[in-house]
Amino acid sequence: MSEEKGFWRETASLAKKDPAGAITGLAGLIGVVVALVDLFTPFELPKDLPDEVFLFTVSTVLLSLYTASRLRRVREVEERRRDERHGLLLNQLEQLVQEAELRQVVSAEINPLLVAELSNTTGWWFRGGSGRWFRDQVLPTLANRLEPQPVCVQILDPRDEHLCDRYSSYRSRQRDPADRREDESNPREIQADLLACILSACVHAARSRITAEIVLLRNYSPLRIDMGSSMLLATVASQAAPALMARRDSFFYKSIKDEFENAAHGHAVLKPSGDHRKIPGPDAMTAEWARRVLEDCRVMNGEEGQTSLLSGFAKAEDLDFETINRKAFGGRA
Repeated sequence: MSEEKGFWRETASLAKKDPAGAITGLAGLIGVVVALVDLFTPFELPKDLPDEVFLFTVSTVLLSLYTASRLRRVREVEERRRDERHGLLLNQLEQLVQEAELRQVVSAEINPLLVAELSNTTGWWFRGGSGRWFRDQVLPTLANRLEPQPVCVQILDPRDEHLCDRYSSYRSRQRDPADRREDESNPREIQADLLACILSACVHAARSRITAEIVLLRNYSPLRIDMGSSMLLATVASQAAPALMARRDSFFYKSIKDEFENAAHGHAVLKPSGDHRKIPGPDAMTAEWARRVLEDCRVMNGEEGQTSLLSGFAKAEDLDFETINRKAFGGRA
């Protein structure tokens, strides 16, 4: 009974959408019935009606036209339903991709994802070559918050000339020509970026609720990690390359977080010293203050004890503190 109701309901719906076809089908059906009644019963049609054979033929044609029209409508309905199901499936697949624990994202998605994560995170963990986006965007944003903001930054050791030279050569090769700076392959340029990152972290930590852990790496990786409290992005030097995004529940996120927490074992850890209360804010920093803050930093080398940050390849007399200060608080340089 339900199938019959469904048939008549669908027939009525099709009739509303195609009244001309419905009239054609109804006329054909009546004609066939009248012709069959005249042919197989003792009743006779009025003389002014067409011969039953002609009437049957015409009625059959009309009924065939209606049947074809109805079948076409049924196919259209089925195709529309199939398209709707296909669209729903695509939406569900897209949602699954967006909510996946681990997925690749195109380059155009990287910055919006980083900005969105930074706006909601309760801390930040960075590992990479020099940390320009970290010092320019992450630190100033977290410094404006009232809640404690744990920050971990793991960058190359600016005292290691060979390491700075190898990384500067690598980055200049990997960056797209349009993104390369004039001194991209100069190890002093990389060193200035590193010291600017350290300076920015020390100053913001001294004047906000940021608690900064700074680890100096002895080697570099092609991957840069930016991690918030709910996801991470792994990127490379080329700004046109895609990135790997991992949510906090993924094995990859948990593994990288574990690496961050254990990186202090085996690498040098930087400790700011001096009277933080006297350190001016970013807007009041000068080259002389930049030198004083960096000179006060001590590097813990495990069994080797403490050493000065401004030593080796990073001797104070070889550094341009005007440039370092500008990089730290004057935007991308």
